[in-house]
Amino acid sequence: ECLAKETLTNTDTKIDLSLRHVVESVGPERLAARITGEFRSYDIDRLVDPFEEPDDLLRKIIKKRKQQSRSPNARQFAAMVQRPSLAEAVSETHGTSAAARKHAKGVDSELNFHELPGNININAASMDELQALKGVTRERAAEIIAYREAHGEFKSIFELQHIPGINKTSFRRITGMTATTKQYHRRRRLSGLLAIEPDKITNLDLVAGQLVKKPGFSGCIISDSDGLVLAQHGTEKLCEEIAAIIPRMMRRIGEDMKLIGAGRVGTVSIAIDGVLYTIAASRTVALTAVHDEHHVSETDLAFIRKTQKELAWLLSLRAYVGPTS
Repeated sequence: ECLAKETLTNTDTKIDLSLRHVVESVGPERLAARITGEFRSYDIDRLVDPFEEPDDLLRKIIKKRKQQSRSPNARQFAAMVQRPSLAEAVSETHGTSAAARKHAKGVDSELNFHELPGNININAASMDELQALKGVTRERAAEIIAYREAHGEFKSIFELQHIPGINKTSFRRITGMTATTKQYHRRRRLSGLLAIEPDKITNLDLVAGQLVKKPGFSGCIISDSDGLVLAQHGTEKLCEEIAAIIPRMMRRIGEDMKLIGAGRVGTVSIAIDGVLYTIAASRTVALTAVHDEHHVSETDLAFIRKTQKELAWLLSLRAYVGPTS
């Protein structure tokens, strides 16, 4: 409506329109039907840049990276002190609970697992606390407490299956794990991926350090949905800046991919100042891996996705079995 008729009829006229406006005008189906297969490769360079001010922002990041020393990041530490967070809770947990949890002989005991304070210990939780879990009504919370009082403290999270009304579906909602007769605790997935003992996987600094030991990786950042660094290894100079822009970047890329009818974005690789980063993110946690080369293999991508998925479970609100004191 804003263009003159002569402009539209002149074949020599060049009109630049954003992809977002075109899709919103004609619809993704009609647009996809008119685009050749060659252009359906969804080259990320053809999409809207996820940074609002890419040139200025990247220049600032690169400049700061060159100027920073290898000393500890004081601003990051100050931010964590001012804002109680999951990162602070993780540090406190590993600093104070070791003496209270004795190492069990033989098979791993869930009572020895370090857990994050935000999760729900079904051996000590009240009625209201239990209802904070997905799928736990007041009636179900009362049944859990009644079972606990009748049989003593839970020794395994899989004992929840003995409670009437808790089926495989509700067990998965409460714990984030699959109810099986083998009672395979999900901690063992991350333990196997990173060669960490199951009772230590909530030590996110250890997780980051183990990931960097894998061939092809030189750094790692674990951050939350607000862009706050939870743990890092080998990325002292740039971790805070990268973590801060991840939520906005992944959100914008996801929105653009939906506009062109593409599926969910699993990972995104981006080069900054000659360094290749791969990011896998969910609504709660992002894992950023730094590669020591300028390419990434399908095996590396699969490993990053699996590790991020298990971190998302680890940091989710869920039930666990812990000591009563």
